[in-house]
Amino acid sequence: TGAGHGLCRQAVMILHADNRMTVVPNDEITSQTALDTVTSGSRNGMYVHAVDKVTSTLNAMKVTPQQQQQQQQQNSLGVANLVGQTTFAGEEIVSVTYPQSDEVIQSPSTILGDDSLLLKYLNPHLCVIITLGTTTVEATEKDQEEEDIWYSALVDSKQKGTSSTSGGQTKPLGATNPGDATISPSKTEEKKTASTTKLVPTLFVNVMDTVTGQILYRTSHAHATPSSSSSSVPTGSPCVLISENWIMYTFHNARHRRTELGVLTMFEGMIDKHGITAFRTPEQEVSFSSMASPKPIVLSKSYALPKPIT
Repeated sequence: TGAGHGLCRQAVMILHADNRMTVVPNDEITSQTALDTVTSGSRNGMYVHAVDKVTSTLNAMKVTPQQQQQQQQQNSLGVANLVGQTTFAGEEIVSVTYPQSDEVIQSPSTILGDDSLLLKYLNPHLCVIITLGTTTVEATEKDQEEEDIWYSALVDSKQKGTSSTSGGQTKPLGATNPGDATISPSKTEEKKTASTTKLVPTLFVNVMDTVTGQILYRTSHAHATPSSSSSSVPTGSPCVLISENWIMYTFHNARHRRTELGVLTMFEGMIDKHGITAFRTPEQEVSFSSMASPKPIVLSKSYALPKPIT
C-alpha cells in the first residue's frame, strides 16, 4: 500500500468459484472504495468475466453489490450474475489476449483519399481467444499427388541448387510413348474424383466482448497449428497483439510449412466528405457501450513470412 510514503494504494477484486466477489486487503477503507466502484463506477454497473480452459467456456457476469451488513456476514463484496456465455465445443483454448491498458488512442478515425472518414471500432472490452480444433475435409487423390509433387520439387531444388521449375517443353495432354497403355478418359475422371475424408487441424481466431460474452468476429485457418513438430525451430503459441482497432496474430501452417501473419482491422462505420460541415454534425456517442453498439465491420488479410516468429 505505502500510503504514508506517497505511493498509490492498490486493491484486488477476486472472483471465486461460487461467483462471490471479495476484495484484498479486506479492510474498511478498501471495501468502501470497492463498493463505490461497483455501484457508481459506470452507468451500466460493473462487469467481470471468467475463462475456463477445461470446458472451453467464456462467462460474462455482472456484479450485484451487497449491503454492508451482508458483506460482513458473508465476507463478500457482491455476487456475480451470469449475463452471457460462449462455449467452444470440441475446441481447445490455446491463448487469451487483452489490449494494453495504458495504450493511448492516436486518432478515432482514418482519413481516406476522398476526405471521407472511417470510424475505428474502439471497444475497451475486447479480448482475442485462440482455439484449436479439427475440421473434416474431402481430400482427393489428385490433391495428394499435387502436394507430393510440390514437396518433391522443393527437395530436389534444394539438393541440386536449381529452380523447381524447368524451362523444358511440356508433353501435350493425351500424348503417350510407343507401347504405353492408353488410359480411357472415364477412368481418369474416376481417379480424379476419388476422395477420402480426413481430419485437419484448424486454428480459430475469436474476437470476444467480455461484457456481453458474445463473439464479435470469428475466422479459421485450416492446417494451422500452434507449434511445429516437424521444424527444428519451435514456434510456440500463436503471438497475438491488439492495438486500437488492429488485431495481429501469427501461426504455423503445417501444410505449407511456413509462418503466416493474420491481420484484422475493425471499423464502426464511415462518414462521407459532406457528412461533417460547419452546419452539419453527425450524432456520436461519447462513451462506448457493449450493450447498444453493433458488431464491427472487419477486414481480414493473411501474409506468408519466411521466418518463424517467437
